[in-house]
Amino acid sequence: WSDRSRRIGFAEPTMPWLGYGTQFIDCDNNGTLELFVANGDIDDFSHKGRAYRQPSQLFERSRQGQWRDLPSEQLGDYFQNKHLGRAVVTLDANRDGQTDLLVTHLHEPIALLVNHSQATSDSTRFFLRSTNSHPDAIGCRVTAHIGEQVQTEYVLAGNGYQCSNERLVSFGMGKAHQIDRVVVDWPDGSQQTIGPIRGGSDYLLTQRESNALELARPQRLRRER
Repeated sequence: WSDRSRRIGFAEPTMPWLGYGTQFIDCDNNGTLELFVANGDIDDFSHKGRAYRQPSQLFERSRQGQWRDLPSEQLGDYFQNKHLGRAVVTLDANRDGQTDLLVTHLHEPIALLVNHSQATSDSTRFFLRSTNSHPDAIGCRVTAHIGEQVQTEYVLAGNGYQCSNERLVSFGMGKAHQIDRVVVDWPDGSQQTIGPIRGGSDYLLTQRESNALELARPQRLRRER
């Protein structure tokens, strides 16, 4: 193992803060993940020059693998204020196909951050049901082959500091309109391959069933094709 935080741009923008909840999130469904970090100190040490309430951060990765801290004024009111951030959960609160965030705090109500990114791409999401282990398919690995891109997501019982995300896996489609192949590694060790699958929809994948069941998405993301 080697610490590459400084080389890829994480060290300098995070050193002043104390991070709690972190989540990878594909804000614009282009197939490249961003990273959200909720910050806040463990106690009030402002008399020592340390900020107690701290800003949350959203990092964007370039094609060269470097990360940069996006300016708060580009991200909305929440990012322009300081908080005592703790747990962070991903979900699609308004069912529009874009991933939203739920952030808990000390001494402050929970914040629901609804994603209004100007996405030109769809997401394709899978809800999984296991028939030979935990019904929520905890421990399942899902790999999506989308053109030349391969994306992998996991179904976990816990997704970070004191939290569990909405129980699904989501893949940003970028410019693609279908997933060529979905490979599911179920918790019992069995493997299942399905595809091709039309992009931009929600599906239920049930172990040992050969087809994915398309689910209704109340609000479909509309884009020019």
